[in-house]
Amino acid sequence: MDAPIEGERGAASVLRRALLALSAIALAGTTVELVIGRHWDGLTQVIPFAAITVASIALSMIATARSRTSLRIAQGLCAVVLIASALGVWKHVAGNEESGSLDQRFAATWESTPAPRRWWLAVSGGVGPAPPLAPGVLAETALMLLAATLRHPASRPE
Repeated sequence: MDAPIEGERGAASVLRRALLALSAIALAGTTVELVIGRHWDGLTQVIPFAAITVASIALSMIATARSRTSLRIAQGLCAVVLIASALGVWKHVAGNEESGSLDQRFAATWESTPAPRRWWLAVSGGVGPAPPLAPGVLAETALMLLAATLRHPASRPE
């Protein structure tokens, strides 16, 4: 990742390497966070680990890409990570909304609370244990990886 891709130099090379490095750091940090939180209780909680693996493959492909095809595959993998991230945000918010009736502050009134208020509390972290935007880190990483493919030397016509 340190050596510029053949034909690439200057600011574009530096920015591409920075995006790849930031992506690697985000993936490592997210992995550590998931492991510390023992985020593997059931199939849906394993999805972020699969998404991290897919994003890591995409990162490697982008860093070493020599053809448009490999870049396109990496971009497709990033799209899969974006979908997994959106699913994670949804699962966190829905889980928070479902747990509202168990919250001591809302137990007596949760069912009569208007739906928009319940969903706002679930999204904003006002109720439930799941951090609603935590899965967004994977989306951010996928977007950084996609940005690293822009004007990539391997994207030139073969």
